[in-house]
This record gives sequence, C-alpha cells and structure tokens, in this order.
Amino acid sequence: MKAAVITFLLNAFWMAGFCRDSEINLAGYPFDIKVLQNLSDKKDSIMPVFKEGKFQYVDVKTGTRIFEKTFDIAYPFDGRNAAIIKSDGKYGIIDRHGKLLAAPEYRSFQLWDAPFRENFVSFDNASDYGFDLQKGIFVNPGNGCEKPFMERPCCVIYKQGDKYGISKIKDNNYSSQRILIAPVFDTVYLINAAMAIGSKEDKIICIDSSGKPFFLGIYKEVIMSRPLNEFSYPQVIGLNTGRDWEYYRVGLKPELLLTSEFKCSGIGEVRIRNAFGIYQEKGKFHILYQDGQAMKEAYDWIS
Repeated sequence: MKAAVITFLLNAFWMAGFCRDSEINLAGYPFDIKVLQNLSDKKDSIMPVFKEGKFQYVDVKTGTRIFEKTFDIAYPFDGRNAAIIKSDGKYGIIDRHGKLLAAPEYRSFQLWDAPFRENFVSFDNASDYGFDLQKGIFVNPGNGCEKPFMERPCCVIYKQGDKYGISKIKDNNYSSQRILIAPVFDTVYLINAAMAIGSKEDKIICIDSSGKPFFLGIYKEVIMSRPLNEFSYPQVIGLNTGRDWEYYRVGLKPELLLTSEFKCSGIGEVRIRNAFGIYQEKGKFHILYQDGQAMKEAYDWIS
C-alpha cells in the first residue's frame, strides 16, 4: 500500500513537470514526500531532473540545462527565486542561476507551512530565523527583518546510542555547535530555543542554553501546554515537586504563574474567563482558575 501511494505521488509530480531521465529506486526515494508535495503545487518551467545518479535543473519547455551544478536531492523552485538542495549529506539553498545562497552545511530543514509564512524554511531546528525562498535571504518571519549580525543561542537535541544530549548552535548560520550536555538523558524535550527538559532515572532536569539548570531542584514529573501549531513551542509548563505543581510561563526568563496541588490538562485552552486548566479529582472534573481557586461544581466530563 505504501509503495502504491508513493508511486501515485511520483507520477503526479512528474505529470506536473517534475520529470525523470532514469528510474529512481522507490525504496530509497530521497525526498520528503510531504515537502515535495508542498513545493510542487505551482507550475514552473525550471524543474529538477534525475540523470546519471544526480539531480540537475532543466528548463522542461526547451530541455536546456540551466547550470552545471548537480545534487543528491533538488527540490522544485515552485515559482520562487530559491530552492532547497542537498549535497554530501547536507542541505542548502540555490537560486535560479546556480548561485548558492546558503551553503549545504545544514543537517535538517523544515518548511514553515502557514499562509503568511509559505516561503520560509528553517534549518537545524532554528526557531527564530528562517530562509525566505522568495526573497533569497535569511529573515525573521515575525517582522520580515534580515537576520542581525549578533549571535543568538539555540539548543538542539542530539542522540548517541540510546541516550539523548543537548548541544548549542551559536552562529549566524546555525551550523557550528558545541555540546552542552553529554548524552545521558532517557528523554529530552526542547521547550524553546534557550531551554530544554530532560529525564534521567525518573528525575526531571531543566537546562538552559548555557548548560546550567534552569530551575533549582529536581522534579518528579513535567506537563506542558499544547503548542499553538507544529512550529511553535509550549507556552506553559508544569513541574511536580513531589508535593505540588509549579506552573511557569516559559521564555528566556520563566514566570511563575501559580502553585497548586492539582495536575492540570488543557492549560490555556479553557474558554472561560480567568480559567487556567482542567483537573480531575475522585473521578470528577473541575476547572482551576488563574488565581489558584477551583470551581465549586464538579462534572463527569469537561471539553
């Protein structure tokens, strides 16, 4: 079934202009199908063509090769001025004339798939800045400004064996990194660009981008609010001290919102004035308010 779906998608892309010169091994198909689908919805005369084991860009109307460079992976321009490529195991950006706008030195990338950010791609888990495929520059998607020259810290999770560690990327290209925490965690969750939480031997530890504990103490359990979308981070976390729960609004400087004996779900999602979250006690559901007070009424279920 999987092979059939991939074959259907490939045929659809080739019919739309993503053509081939020789067979590609479907079992080792190099593209992220979802990304390729998102980058193949507009007609474009310049398309990547697979030939002699490499991809090259060709004007499919004339059959003319656009430039000499070839790549392990080459995504369509899709009407934009820049495209994502992969060479020697690393990702980069190239323009329509064959000029490298971002050298292939990134280990991973992600499209920022939202209507007002449809041209943006981020590299190596960079959350603050991305590359604008239309403008051909690194930008801050929030305000459209070019990336500043100042360094910005960024935590990145890496795995070695069956353990996880945290490294720090600290240059304008988000490429060089320095290990902050050795791979000793059973689980690591990246809270934002400057904060991560790791579990080790049933203990929760919060680490900042300098590798130091973000909160004093070791916690028993952590819960998080649901991110607004797949490209954002949790806004609130709850840490269990073994006696009660401490709820923080996370950021470069976390803010303690309240301390409560109750473990909440749906943090920030309850559409009642001043509501904080939902907790369960003795089989019934209650609403916890931002001031730490609980709704008197109990319910069998709260949506």
